[in-house]
Amino acid sequence: MGAIGHGNDIGGSIRYPAYACGLQGVRPSFGRVPTFNPSLPAERPHVAQYASMQGPLARSIRDLRLSLDAMSARDMRDPLWIPLPPVNIPNAGPVKVALFDEWEGCKADPQVADAMKKSAKWLEDAGYVVERAAPPYFREATTLWIRLVLNEGRFGMDQAIQQFGDDAIKKSYSAKDGLSPQLDYETFVKELALRSKYLRAWNEFFERYPVLLMPSCWKQPFPIDADLHGGNAFMDLADAQSPQLSTPILGLPGVAVSTGLADGLPMGVQLVTARFEEAKALDAAEVIEARAPKVEVIDPKF
Repeated sequence: MGAIGHGNDIGGSIRYPAYACGLQGVRPSFGRVPTFNPSLPAERPHVAQYASMQGPLARSIRDLRLSLDAMSARDMRDPLWIPLPPVNIPNAGPVKVALFDEWEGCKADPQVADAMKKSAKWLEDAGYVVERAAPPYFREATTLWIRLVLNEGRFGMDQAIQQFGDDAIKKSYSAKDGLSPQLDYETFVKELALRSKYLRAWNEFFERYPVLLMPSCWKQPFPIDADLHGGNAFMDLADAQSPQLSTPILGLPGVAVSTGLADGLPMGVQLVTARFEEAKALDAAEVIEARAPKVEVIDPKF
């Protein structure tokens, strides 16, 4: 269809499609890519402004670099835009990498575990130092995304889905809505304040490990309509998608990079860095990309 795609990621909508299609994708840091939608009837609410980022999907990391820099050009209509150095330049070279491949909340599929293992080895071969380490407040950040994004979505998204959505999206959103109770104003404000606490701890983590290697998802790409089987099934999906949900609420970037096919399905990993350090993640992603088999044709039975 095209060399570069434009995605909008508030909870994985760049990184997960890239993962499920054998592509590369980057969700930028909060503030890098200007965002303005003239067709919106009202300004986006606060959490969406902070967590929802525009970014590219492409077949190569090289194209991600080029397209991300193009998308990052100034637009005076976004008052939250930040002028930053381009990512299409080499970074400082191999750095220390935290390998996060085990989580008590969700057991990784064997194919995911194997992709993580291979990616860590490829990075080590390129001079990176890889150590097992878990980011702080991982579950708490995931829960915070669920509670804040879903509650804020009740003001606008609910109405749009009911007005314009088909039966499938209504059923899916109903199941998702059950993940979080409706928060009162005081609770919402208190939980909103937790972002700085969690981000502070993640920033300290990135001082020790400039790059975090973790799954794009703890499970292989889901079957079609996996989100249409009720609340309990949706809870399992949310746990599996925790690598997608934990970082947007903190405004952090993430790069999805393909590792080839596993049992006929696309497979990949995710690289996360501190805010505005996308170049470090893209450098590491290029190492993985160079070693991974190319995804050319996917078996049509999938």
